[in-house]
Amino acid sequence: MSEAVKSRSALKDRYRITRALDTLLINRVLGIPLFIFFLWVMFQATFSLGQMPMDWIDQGVTALGESVAAALPDGLFKDLMVEGIIAGVGGTIVFLPNIVILFFFMALFSETGYLARAAFLMDQLMHHFGLHGKALIPLVMGFGCNVPAVMATRTIESERARLITILINPFMLCAARLPVFILFAGAFFAEHAGAMVFAMYMISIVGAMMAAVVLSRLFFKEKDEAFVMELPPYRIPTLRAVFIHMWDKAMGFLRKVAGIILAGSIIIWFLQTFPQNPEWSRDYAQETAQIQMQAATPERDAALMKLRNEQSQEQLSKSYLGQIAHTVAPVFEPLTFNWKDTVAILTGFVAKEVVVASYAVLYSQDGESTAESLSLRQALASAMTTTTAFAFMVFALFYSPCLGSIAVIKREAGGWRWAAFSVAFSLSVAYTLAFLVVQIGGMLT
Repeated sequence: MSEAVKSRSALKDRYRITRALDTLLINRVLGIPLFIFFLWVMFQATFSLGQMPMDWIDQGVTALGESVAAALPDGLFKDLMVEGIIAGVGGTIVFLPNIVILFFFMALFSETGYLARAAFLMDQLMHHFGLHGKALIPLVMGFGCNVPAVMATRTIESERARLITILINPFMLCAARLPVFILFAGAFFAEHAGAMVFAMYMISIVGAMMAAVVLSRLFFKEKDEAFVMELPPYRIPTLRAVFIHMWDKAMGFLRKVAGIILAGSIIIWFLQTFPQNPEWSRDYAQETAQIQMQAATPERDAALMKLRNEQSQEQLSKSYLGQIAHTVAPVFEPLTFNWKDTVAILTGFVAKEVVVASYAVLYSQDGESTAESLSLRQALASAMTTTTAFAFMVFALFYSPCLGSIAVIKREAGGWRWAAFSVAFSLSVAYTLAFLVVQIGGMLT
């Protein structure tokens, strides 16, 4: 009897706590501001708490590259190891702490039962965008990875709302794209990098909602049914459950590093290294010999470095990668992207993680980011204006889903028609918004 009384008492206490928390967290006035505040804390912590371990990994990668460069004889194998594999893989793995922290907060939201309440809270607002509250859970999951997020739309009974959610999910800033925005925010908005990353998340949310409005009014005009959802009880998440979630996501990221990013880095290095010794526009060997005959002075060393950089730039421009990029680059000229930006965009079609690896490999070989000169962030900052950088961030945020996302959209939406539409629609949105950024930025400067 006493055990039954204790059990009923515990249930009453849990019910009172749940009611008290719900009074605050799903309050009509305070609920949405609190939800936005929690998102801000998550994204701010992702950048600020991850900065120190990110710097440690960066220093380790730099030290590894210098050690390997000192140990290996000059040649193609040394270039492949230092400028291809270590630069490409190391330039991406440095963002592992940020991704782990992001998934820590997402695990907290899910395990505590708050995410389901956020879906309930946002239901009325999301109806204005042609969605309902259940769409929020797949959309928030999209901050982690769009592939499982698209699969999670199976819980949405309405075929209309489900298709719209599938098509706008790639607009959510996934963890694979997070390194791109951390890199650019640190390079161009250093004093407000955390706020800039948060702003990109907000832009992704607003963009997804606006896309939902367009899709619902042009292609899915029928009315949706009412939203019914059972709210789970609040739970105190166990460290084990949170750790398992973080470990699983970290291992998934590292598997991509060991697979797609490693392969992508090697391919990019090969394409930008060959053909060797193209038809030069000038006699670099003779000019180098003439400079070396001069007395050793800082001016002579600077002239040699300048000449080597110019030769590296011409080698890159005439490589297979340079030829491909120069062919496609005119498409992106209205967005003020150069051919290296074009390379990063093209490789991002395969997997968004490869975008940073592409920049790391490109700037490790062109003489602009060697240990003696500039870091990758500094190299980017010297290569483009702030307006161009923001335009690239906007384009990278919205353009085509990766191959994995395209495949799962095809499967979940029921055919290649919707997968092809998703690619075309996202590219159109990305190009239009990036073009507007360039035009508005040009008027303001």
